[in-house]
Amino acid sequence: NSRSSVLLCQEGIDLSTLFSATGLPEIIEGFAAGCTICRLSVLIERGAIQNVRVTCLQETLQHALDQVTRAVATRTSLPALSNVLLVTDNGRLKIVASDLNIAITTWIGASIQEEGRLAVDARLLSDFVHTLPAGSVELSNSGRQTLLTVTAGRDRAEINGIDAEDFPEIPVVVDDVESTSIDPAALRE
Repeated sequence: NSRSSVLLCQEGIDLSTLFSATGLPEIIEGFAAGCTICRLSVLIERGAIQNVRVTCLQETLQHALDQVTRAVATRTSLPALSNVLLVTDNGRLKIVASDLNIAITTWIGASIQEEGRLAVDARLLSDFVHTLPAGSVELSNSGRQTLLTVTAGRDRAEINGIDAEDFPEIPVVVDDVESTSIDPAALRE
């Protein structure tokens, strides 16, 4: 029930202050003396699986799943890569998929009743959403379960998921990195 994480800090930082400020319980690997940047692995207890309860439109969810499932790994030894990550994010539903080479993230408008995050099998979720009639779809789980319930009218499915902590971390593009925009029409040629 734990995972390791890496922190970077400058030499000379009072580690007791660092750990008391972040609430991290113990140091696994020590501090390399004389380095300007040191690496620490710390044990972090996983947070409880959060309840998720979101309502969105079937058409919007279907379109978003069609976009992100292009990045889902088809044959992998890591089960988490066959999942999509569902995260509530500032009144929107964030949907993420990755095969560790590429990652696709999209956001859709949704009514968020309970904030949370959960990873579920991409193919099962996408296939079921495609069979639903147009209209409102509710995605929810309860308690510490990773079971996602998808409900639309009289249609209902329960899809086993995994803890969102098991989904690979997606790198974030920062604003100070150089970027280039390419006209999509140029790529079609």
